[in-house]
Amino acid sequence: MTDDLTPEDRSEFGRLLDEILPDLYRLARWLARDQASAEDLVQEASLRAYGRFRQFEKGTNFKAWLFRILHNHFLDQTRRGKRQAHSTDFAELEPVAPATIEGPIGLDVADLDSYVERVDESVAGAIAALPETYRTPFLLFALGDLSYEEIASTLGIPVGTVMSRLFRARQKLQGTLVTYATENGLLRPR
Repeated sequence: MTDDLTPEDRSEFGRLLDEILPDLYRLARWLARDQASAEDLVQEASLRAYGRFRQFEKGTNFKAWLFRILHNHFLDQTRRGKRQAHSTDFAELEPVAPATIEGPIGLDVADLDSYVERVDESVAGAIAALPETYRTPFLLFALGDLSYEEIASTLGIPVGTVMSRLFRARQKLQGTLVTYATENGLLRPR
């Protein structure tokens, strides 16, 4: 890739990327469901965005633009992975201690760990169990703090579809988490 950006463009890209990198990584982590794949997704999305930064329309939402690049790359990887069947013997894998893992560009793993600690295992499991069509819009809304219009643009779907998928995601989560909410005092027992 040739670097035809001006020093000002490079500086602006770096500043904008630094502002959203933790959110970008969180989304990648939820999509990929493992740290190494999430780091790869963030790195590749960042490189692609850098290469296309001249195409970015200044004054629009950089976060939504980069989330779309990340999501499209994730979908490409998922499609490629389905074509390349592979298997792993999980008995041969050794767990890696969290303290030995380094975070992606500019992100301290402690930031992610503190975020994950705030999300109960039951909630994280319920979100992870959502079908992909519901999980991605939900994560863009909840973690990415994007509007319905920005989510629609990011995913390339109509706003009405975003609203419908968010509604269904909330319904599924509500059904899954009623017991959790009751046990933790978030909902009164019936």
